[in-house]
Amino acid sequence: MKKLFRSSVLVSAMLASTFLITGCEKEMDSAELMSSSSSAAKAAAVTAQSIMVDINVNAPAIDAEGTWVFDNVAAAAYFSGGTANNRNTAAQRQKCVFFNGGTLEGVKIGQNQITPVTTNPLAAKTAWTLVSAGNGVTNSEVTVDIAIAGQSVVVNKGRAKYSFTLLDEEGNARISDLKVMVNGQEDVIDPAYTVEVGDETNNCLADVFYTANAGTFGRATYALLTDMTMGEIISQNAFSSTSACGNASVAKLDQLNYSLPAGTYTITVTGTVKGNAGMASTPFEVTQTVTVGDCN
Repeated sequence: MKKLFRSSVLVSAMLASTFLITGCEKEMDSAELMSSSSSAAKAAAVTAQSIMVDINVNAPAIDAEGTWVFDNVAAAAYFSGGTANNRNTAAQRQKCVFFNGGTLEGVKIGQNQITPVTTNPLAAKTAWTLVSAGNGVTNSEVTVDIAIAGQSVVVNKGRAKYSFTLLDEEGNARISDLKVMVNGQEDVIDPAYTVEVGDETNNCLADVFYTANAGTFGRATYALLTDMTMGEIISQNAFSSTSACGNASVAKLDQLNYSLPAGTYTITVTGTVKGNAGMASTPFEVTQTVTVGDCN
């Protein structure tokens, strides 16, 4: 009987020990699982997207002599430094200096310093062309050029990857529901546009200046960059092999033309950019005011 009792005690002790060890293992497994899940969560990639809508209005200026149109190409020749696109931007920003006369100023576009080629004051109407003499003009011919770009970023383990892709994997444009509205004019719904894709040889878009003026979306908005050229943004890429030319694209709408009397007009562009890099589709709306008849 004593031997049987001792055997029972021994078996009971062994079972208890087994249960204890199994319980500890389960606790350890649970702890490891939680730790693993936490690490996986930390390692999960987060994404964000921003949109730029650039509205360039070329409205003539009207004075006692007649109607004048700005020649941006001729004006750009008054600047040096940066790229051709940078110099065109500098000229456009100071077109009223060309119209009224005065001294041009240097501007910084991204990391490029654009400098006037002369410090002498310009004569009034420099780089402006008289297209209609006399002040009896009732309507002015106004052109509107619109460009759309979208910046996407993927952040994984603190490393960011930037791109400006407007085409999906099947080559379809990610822009939809476009509408252009000018007060007093018929809305332009679904205007035609072309997605220009950068390449190393003929059409590097790295010098396009990017401003996220149409909203930012996603969990990694802290990593999005703005007020830099596309090339400068892509150069921040954690993956050094990424090409600034091959990872940039811009959608350009066919030029819109209006015949408008003198006055102030509001131009509004709305649409949707379909998600990229895990992002949902994001709507945008940008408004710009222009005065027809004055230099602006």
